[in-house]
This record gives sequence, C-alpha cells and structure tokens, in this order.
Amino acid sequence: FLSALVEDVTERREMEDRLRLAATVFESTGEGIFVSDAERRIVRVNPAFEQLTGYTAAEAENHTPEFLSSGRHDADFYPRIWKALDTEGQWRGEVWNRRKSGELFAGWLNMAAVRSQTGDVVNYVAVFSDITARKEAEERLSYLANHDPLTNLANRTLLTERLNRAL
Repeated sequence: FLSALVEDVTERREMEDRLRLAATVFESTGEGIFVSDAERRIVRVNPAFEQLTGYTAAEAENHTPEFLSSGRHDADFYPRIWKALDTEGQWRGEVWNRRKSGELFAGWLNMAAVRSQTGDVVNYVAVFSDITARKEAEERLSYLANHDPLTNLANRTLLTERLNRAL
C-alpha cells in the first residue's frame, strides 16, 4: 500500500521570489530608505540611508524621521507631511535634512503609508535621494543669470525683478 500527499508550492515559491527581490532592492539601491511603524518611529533603514545620513541603523531606529530635521522648515512642515500621508496615502517633495556630521543636505523624499486589509496604517515607507549638488548648481546658475560676472553686482534682470516685486 502506497500513500502520497501532493501539495502545489508554486504560489509559495513565487512569493519567496518576490520577497527575495524586494530584499535585494532594499539593500542595494543608492537611495536612502527607511520604514517606520504606525507611531512614526523608524524600525528599519537600508545601507544607503546610513551612507547618506551618517547614522547607523541602531542610531536611527526608534526615532521619528524628524530627528534628521535641519531647522530650515517652519513648524507646520512635518505635520503637513503626516497629514498628507494619512489622508492621501503619500507625499513627495523637497526636504532639507541634517547629517550626523551636522552638514545640511537637500533631499527629494517620497513617502507612502502602508495599510492593513482593514485600512489601518501599519507602516510608512520613505525613499529619498541627495539632491544637494543639483540645488547648488541651480543656485549658481541663478546667481550667474542675475549678477554681472565682472563686478558681482546685480544686473538689469535682477533689478527689474526686484522693482516689480517692490511695486
């Protein structure tokens, strides 16, 4: 007498493959990633987060993302982000943060709320990239467009713009 039990594991293998792929992306991407819990405390960061901010995973965990705050934003900035996440499920925009060294850096931040099947927020996921070099280049181009290269005085374009704003 021979008895056999057959179980189709195709779906489980596909799920394992998707999880392995997600883990590889999380660990190897050049963008900083952090995951926070429903109380907004960081529970996980990737190696790029550590490289971009200078903080280790252990130093970042159990803090809210505001621990990176540069002080350049008004008091309502972070509450507006959390409100957008709770109402719209996502937020994208420019954020000025501070590295562990104290140096400020500009980042492009994409955040999303992760909800359970019942609709409750269980996590927030954030992906950010350092755009400091781009911001510096934009500021330099703006300066060159609005100042005389020989005297470094404001040129006619800047003067006209300021006069129009004053009027």
